[in-house]
Amino acid sequence: DYFGDFASEENAAEFVQYLELNRDAIEDLTPGSSTEYSAPQGNNPSWALDWLNAEGVKAYYTAGGTGMAQTRMYAEGELSNPELWAFPVSTFGEYATFEEFLQYGVSETDIARWYSALMDFVVNNRTSRLIYFHPAGAVQYPNVVSNILDRAKAYEKTKLFEWYTMTDLAEFMIEREQVSWDIKRNNGVNIFELGHSNSLKDQAIILPKAAYNEPSIKEGKAKVIDDKDNWLVIADKGRYLKFISR
Repeated sequence: DYFGDFASEENAAEFVQYLELNRDAIEDLTPGSSTEYSAPQGNNPSWALDWLNAEGVKAYYTAGGTGMAQTRMYAEGELSNPELWAFPVSTFGEYATFEEFLQYGVSETDIARWYSALMDFVVNNRTSRLIYFHPAGAVQYPNVVSNILDRAKAYEKTKLFEWYTMTDLAEFMIEREQVSWDIKRNNGVNIFELGHSNSLKDQAIILPKAAYNEPSIKEGKAKVIDDKDNWLVIADKGRYLKFISR
């Protein structure tokens, strides 16, 4: 916690060594895995983010922007390090970790309900949220952890839920930013065109049934899924996709 307590915008020269030691230790244990970062106490000075970006880190957790999915952080109105994706910690009110739940007397029942509601939310809204806790605190709540894993397994069986690392999602967002989109309308027909310099695989468009008929693929490869109130068009490998929908 020394870094968390004392690193600031003014002492990069002194504290950058701790980031280097941290990276080296991780790389010694699991080579090539230092692509995401968890700051002590969520302390992320701007120079530290610059260092992470230069070192090829793709994702980090942040104590700012709570309640959001992965995003990119602005400082004083400027987007800093656009290649680096920030993952806000999900909080239950003011608290985010099991240690805090224990310290402030949050009941185990309420904690379990909150985690369940959080997982329901990401499934119902096709989004993601960061679940953050420390192993030392989690061992105090084995039933809550079991409930989280059991609910995830139930959702996974219906293909509505999947665990991702921050790196997984950051890499997807990096690819998504490189997708070109164009939508035209001709005699009541909407023409959708997607392009990518490498591959469109897993890129998707959601069309509400209330506004669109079933999409028809004209060029490229994609699957069309009937998903209750929406049509999902999910691209496969290939650099170009064209489909239409009235």
